[in-house]
Amino acid sequence: MTQPAGAGASAGIGATVDQLAAAIIALYAAAERQLLASMAAAARHGFTDTAAAAQISMLAQMQRAAERVATALRLHTPPLTQRLVVEAATRGDAAAQALLRRIVAGNPELARIYLAPVAGVPGNLAAANAIAVDLADRLDATTYRIVRFADDAYRAATAEAATRLVLGRENLTPSTAAQLAWRELTRSGVTGYTDTRGRRWNLATYVEMATRTAVQRAYNDAHDARMTAAGIEWFTVSHDGRPCKLCKPWEGQVLGDQPGPTTAPNAITGAPVAFTVKATLEQARAAGLQHPNCKHVLLPYLPGVTKTQPSAAWTAADEQAYAETQRLRALEREVRAGKREAAAALDDLSRQRANRRVRAAQARIRAHVDEHDLNRRRRREQLHLGNH
Repeated sequence: MTQPAGAGASAGIGATVDQLAAAIIALYAAAERQLLASMAAAARHGFTDTAAAAQISMLAQMQRAAERVATALRLHTPPLTQRLVVEAATRGDAAAQALLRRIVAGNPELARIYLAPVAGVPGNLAAANAIAVDLADRLDATTYRIVRFADDAYRAATAEAATRLVLGRENLTPSTAAQLAWRELTRSGVTGYTDTRGRRWNLATYVEMATRTAVQRAYNDAHDARMTAAGIEWFTVSHDGRPCKLCKPWEGQVLGDQPGPTTAPNAITGAPVAFTVKATLEQARAAGLQHPNCKHVLLPYLPGVTKTQPSAAWTAADEQAYAETQRLRALEREVRAGKREAAAALDDLSRQRANRRVRAAQARIRAHVDEHDLNRRRRREQLHLGNH
């Protein structure tokens, strides 16, 4: 008996995360588009009417628009996160049961050992509920930035922002400076979200990262808990077609409670089997395994039965291939930034210029994927990231 195909396991969690995260990602992407459109509608008047009353009215319009968007998100997000995270856990539990059935197929003794203890036992969803609450809290925090975005938009559309720019670049007129401030604001979108590595994210991208991470975590936690309940003591890591530097060293390795040389009975014959446990699950995860967007899953390791195939060491070619995928991600972000700028343009000329920048970035994507034989995922070039 051999280890189940790692690629299939990776594809399974990848498809599940994509499907379940889509609803929340689409909700927030639509909210950002609506917010930018509302800000642009109000700002068009601010650029042409500098009277104090008009400026006050513009700020009020922007604040009301931001509050409407934030309120709608606060209303719809919590039940949606609860449903999707619990569904992810349910699918992870079902995937683990299906995997166990495949492993013991045709061997009544293995079925007795690994299936009988958990037959008919429902999955534990308490952990999933906690993950859902945490995700809802993280997403709720984004609404404060949405509300503050009204003030950012107001400053970009008024002489205050223009004056600051003019002081730094005397060749600019106040009107041109304000246009540049507006362009910079709308290209970035709603920002202000910083992860543990200090990286700043815009709204849609941050929500995608947070949601995919929560869904992935719920799936994996339920998947691993089901196998542990079945009596699985050791695990091996699935293979993925395009692993990153953090994950590749773990592919095909054995993980367990005690790292180091180990001897255990053969899962079928009971004869002693010697193997090496590379690390604990906690150590592997602390080193980067199952990071956000990681497709690797844990597979049962049955001593004397599971055949593992550790990956080769990370090479310069691997590093180059990974850098090429990251360059593609950067180009996708550039396209989305241009589309945000076009959507919030204050006049036809600005919109045309933004659209030209979008087409130029898309041309660079075409050249990049052709040169490096990459898969172009056009959905990632959309403001809604391809999720409706």
